[in-house]
Amino acid sequence: MKYKPTGNAIGKCLLKSAIALLCMASATSGIVLAASTTNTLPQLTTTMQTVDASALLKRVSIGNKMTINNVELDGEEANFSLNLQRFEVFKTNAVITVHDAKGEQHIKPALSAYYRGSIEGKPESVAVLSADPSGAMRGIVQLKDKFWVLTGGQATGLSASGLSSVEIQQSGLSDNAEAFRCDVDKLPKTLQSSPARLKSNLPVKALQAGQYYQVPVAIETDAEFYSLFNSTDAATAYIGNLFAYASTIYKQEASAELLVGSISLWTNGTSSDPWNHTDTLQGLKDFQDYWKTNKSNEPRAIAHFLSGRDLGGGIAYLGALCDNSWSYGYSANLRGNFSLPNPKPVWDIKVVAHEIGHNFDSGHTHDYQNIGGDSHAVDACYNSNGATGVLPGINSLSGGTAGTGAGTIMSYCHQNSPGMANISLTFGKNHLFGIKAYRVSDVISSYVAQEAANNPSCITTPGTETFALNVNTTGNGSVISNPSGIDCGNDCSESYAKNTQITLTATPGSDSNFSGWGGGACTGIGSCIVTMDAAKSVTASFTLNPVVGTPLTITKAGDGTGKVTSAPTGIDCGSTCEAGYTANASVKLTATPDADSTFVGWTGDCKSTALTAFS
Repeated sequence: MKYKPTGNAIGKCLLKSAIALLCMASATSGIVLAASTTNTLPQLTTTMQTVDASALLKRVSIGNKMTINNVELDGEEANFSLNLQRFEVFKTNAVITVHDAKGEQHIKPALSAYYRGSIEGKPESVAVLSADPSGAMRGIVQLKDKFWVLTGGQATGLSASGLSSVEIQQSGLSDNAEAFRCDVDKLPKTLQSSPARLKSNLPVKALQAGQYYQVPVAIETDAEFYSLFNSTDAATAYIGNLFAYASTIYKQEASAELLVGSISLWTNGTSSDPWNHTDTLQGLKDFQDYWKTNKSNEPRAIAHFLSGRDLGGGIAYLGALCDNSWSYGYSANLRGNFSLPNPKPVWDIKVVAHEIGHNFDSGHTHDYQNIGGDSHAVDACYNSNGATGVLPGINSLSGGTAGTGAGTIMSYCHQNSPGMANISLTFGKNHLFGIKAYRVSDVISSYVAQEAANNPSCITTPGTETFALNVNTTGNGSVISNPSGIDCGNDCSESYAKNTQITLTATPGSDSNFSGWGGGACTGIGSCIVTMDAAKSVTASFTLNPVVGTPLTITKAGDGTGKVTSAPTGIDCGSTCEAGYTANASVKLTATPDADSTFVGWTGDCKSTALTAFS
């Protein structure tokens, strides 16, 4: 059987072999990329000793996951694995306003990568890691009352690859941490919270699986904050790391993600910024007045001031999301940079998350009497007369042990010795100490849900987080999914909500059998069950059955293109060019040339120029 092209059309029949592309890292990189044919980057697996900033920046897409194995945490005998997922800290249109000697310059934040997750097998743990274009890697790991700072990359003074860790919970933090003081009680009662809280509420819609609230944050600073870094990139990187961890806490406990939309930096010395206050209360008022006058239209749910001044702590308005007249908070005494010798990041996270917690309508844990169906406070770390109280025990206001993280973010338990070692970076969800500590998380999550209903253009609820499932087939067969969406041959790709469980069923063609799954998500020959916690790719392989009966083989020749089919069925060449038939059977073969080709004729056991021949 021969085809030739018509006119000047080129009609070559090409056999394209399936090519498997295998991307392998060098033996020294310690990096493995899971195979994928999706348009997202594949999952990354590496080790603490070999991970590098370039891999974190380039090899994992937003929403995809990575694993760091062989993690050595300072002071721990066993090694761990960190299971992390990449997420966003800055809005896509985020802007940094740099106030310098030339006026205002507007720049975009550097394209850093942020990851969050936990220690494998320890869901109560929290891990956050970042990488920036300078090559620096920084992070924090928390396990109960213990904290570790992770640092790596030449920009931090270490080698280009690998991370180092140091425990900071007991290595100087308790002795050096400031006695954090929140000054919200200094506000007159009529000014402690936003008048907007008195408005009528709209019905709250329950979040669907994978949904969360996106809370945009605007950041103001002072020249003292900038002087901690003396670099726009370094200051921005620190803000990114700070809010990466704070956002992780809010996402876990209130389904609310803090997303930085703008940063204001003052780079020309202390005389260049407009701030002259000497305490946090006046600082909050100055901040509020300045922004109401100059930035009233800047999109945000809250605006937060990060100060490098020694003013003792912070202050914020209570229940003030999406009210541009009142949605302000102020955090002072910030000192941190995420480096091994410096234990301050935990302090900075505590004060910032605490003050933003007031914006999210939570008071202090010692003021939770008659909130959430219980007459008790969550803890008694601070007495109404201002004296130091006692640490909470398990399900108790007293009996706690110093240095075991019995307190929470909204507590004053750090004012008991030994200080910050008494604090766990949680609002109280799943926290065992005190009386129903989860009430704080409940208040925060209920409030943000209500404000999202009242102000849907301010606090958005992105569509259900989805991941793509791609199915590939080799040979003759099809794959369908339950829930529906995949019907491959025809439709081989579908996006599913996060954590949806998909069952794939393979059905071979009449001339084939199913030989198994590949691609990493499934193996074997049974049904393939995939949990959509990341983008996934699956390959179903089918092989031709052995020819039964007398074989009839079609060979296409010439430089044109076309196909041959048979009656009875069996030949579809195309793909199936051999079939078995009973002895002496009459088989009708029909040749169909493509539009740019003509049929020339049959050779072999059929000799004819007709489109139809009998063998």
